[in-house]
Amino acid sequence: MSDSENPHHLGGILDEAPCGFLRFQDDGTVLRSNTTLQIMLGFAAEEIEGKPISTLLPPAAQVFFQTHLFPTLRMHGAVKELYLSLRDKSGASKQVLVNAVRHDRDGEVLNDCIIVEIVERARFEEALLQAKREAELANELKEKTLSELNIAMESLARAKEEADASSRAKDDFLAALSHELRTPLTPVLLTASILAEDKSLAPELHQQMLMMKRNIELEVALIDDLLDVNRIRHGKLILQKLPIDLHEVLRQTVEIVSSDCEEKNISLTLDLVATGHYVKGDSARLGQVIWNLVKNAIKFTPKDGAIVISTENHADDRITVSVSDTGVGIPGQFLSSIFNRFEQGRVTGQRRFGGLGLGLSISKAIVTAHKGEIWAESDGEGCGSKFLFSLDLIDQPRKKSPGKRRRSVNTESTRILLVEDHETTRLVVSRKLVELGHEVTCAGTIKEAEAAFEAGDFDLLVSDIGLPDGDGLDLMKTIRMSSDIPAIALSGYGMGDDIQRFEEAGFTTNLVKPIQLDQLLIKISEHCGSGSAD
Repeated sequence: MSDSENPHHLGGILDEAPCGFLRFQDDGTVLRSNTTLQIMLGFAAEEIEGKPISTLLPPAAQVFFQTHLFPTLRMHGAVKELYLSLRDKSGASKQVLVNAVRHDRDGEVLNDCIIVEIVERARFEEALLQAKREAELANELKEKTLSELNIAMESLARAKEEADASSRAKDDFLAALSHELRTPLTPVLLTASILAEDKSLAPELHQQMLMMKRNIELEVALIDDLLDVNRIRHGKLILQKLPIDLHEVLRQTVEIVSSDCEEKNISLTLDLVATGHYVKGDSARLGQVIWNLVKNAIKFTPKDGAIVISTENHADDRITVSVSDTGVGIPGQFLSSIFNRFEQGRVTGQRRFGGLGLGLSISKAIVTAHKGEIWAESDGEGCGSKFLFSLDLIDQPRKKSPGKRRRSVNTESTRILLVEDHETTRLVVSRKLVELGHEVTCAGTIKEAEAAFEAGDFDLLVSDIGLPDGDGLDLMKTIRMSSDIPAIALSGYGMGDDIQRFEEAGFTTNLVKPIQLDQLLIKISEHCGSGSAD
């Protein structure tokens, strides 16, 4: 059938087709091509139609056409999905997919071919292959990354274990160091305290005993600072918050430090003008803050200087405490870091003023734990400084009606089993307790203590924790199996976990070394006093 027989049906539809169309006779003459094929190969219609099909075939494809495609059409009447090369006008080969059918129309045998260029398919296959290669590489990279991640995680786990072990070792070291430092200080502090109260001593010797007592207390404060830093770092700073009169805490602190001011002829003035001065807090810890600030002011204030401790209410619900001095002042660049650990901003040249640089850091942690604020002010070197902290106020608590009062110190004889391996401490403590009228039996080991307890009848056990043949906790657990005797633990270990262990073992209270005699007597009275009204 010629083109003129049905131009709309053939020409219109075939030209609109998205694939190429080619019709040729058995002798290879091309009768029809559509626009898509012409565009694909770059030929005009007249350059294809009426020409032999070999015009469109490169040499290799001509052989393939003669030996395979055309014979297959003759034999089977159709060819499906056959890959073939066609030659475009520039002579380049184009890969195409051919589907052909042979049919007889009005006695004339015609061969119709649908031709699809497979350039995009090749690109797709190449892209697919590339994607596969990239996926394989990505998988290899993932496996490598996972392997490296596992190695890194294992390394981090080991590092964490090592850090935890190091931290535990450091904590254990600090606890052991505290114990070893505190234990020998106990007899010295007790002796100095006892002699300082002896009215028969010459004034000069009395002053020397006071000086000795103050210096030992300073050493204890340094040890406490180290332990407090460790508590703060581990989030184990324990507060016992109760309604307290902050003015009273300030007055008590001034009494403690007044002798230090006298040594340097520093005037210490209290200016407590705040009308609201009750807060909810830990009296001992807030006293520690005030003590740190005042001792800091004394340290950096030269002789004949002045320190003023004042309070005021800048707002109805807040109290601000300030400690100002006429000392060396603080350079401006140090004001923002003055509360950092181990920081001593007020250093002039190479001259240092002593201490570990922990007091202000600990003070900040304590004030922050009370939900307060603390800061420093100074106009620079030589201009003095002022340290301030503010806390929330509470209403003044109602006074409790007077009831029965306990005697502060038990004056009756108490039968005490004292277990202490440090010979000097054992001697000083037992001698003073006997002088006060108590009956004291001494033991230096667990074995001696157990034997003494079995043989005697005691009102109170006072025991060291670190003993040469074991742990004082084990002694307490053994005694608790047969007795509920009150028991006081003496230890150089003062961490929160240690105190919990003492309680769990059965001790009813504890004293951290170096102990002071009045503290021990109060504890004895609390456990063994009659408790009757005066």
